[in-house]
Amino acid sequence: MAPLLSRIFFYVRRRVQRMAEHVSCHPRYRETTLSLVKTVVIILGAFVVCWTPGQVVLLLDGLDCKSCNVLAVEKYFLLLAEANSLVNAVVYSCRDAEMRRTFRRLLCCQCLRRSTQESAHYTSSTRAGASTRIMLPENGHPLMDSTL
Repeated sequence: MAPLLSRIFFYVRRRVQRMAEHVSCHPRYRETTLSLVKTVVIILGAFVVCWTPGQVVLLLDGLDCKSCNVLAVEKYFLLLAEANSLVNAVVYSCRDAEMRRTFRRLLCCQCLRRSTQESAHYTSSTRAGASTRIMLPENGHPLMDSTL
């Protein structure tokens, strides 16, 4: 399987180099394409790792292997194959900077909401002579009320 994955990697790399001749290259273009290729290779590797054991079990079951009790482990390999979807989501989330920022923002927002609900329902601040009151209703979304 490693030769197939390396062939795919080099094929994509060669195609990207050919495209780069015709496309005006942004300084981060090479980084982006290499990152994309790495992500694809990781996804394909996870696919192979997750699905190969189940396919081997099905092959042995189809060959009517009586000496090897393959059906005893069939459930676990099916679970591993289904876990491939979770692995894909985690890989895409970890490899994409925008998704990482979004998850951090969502998690931090949840943490801030919990802490603000436990604290007072409003805060006051004075900025350059104007008084701003931030109301924190039950849903945690701040409402700005500025008085001049």
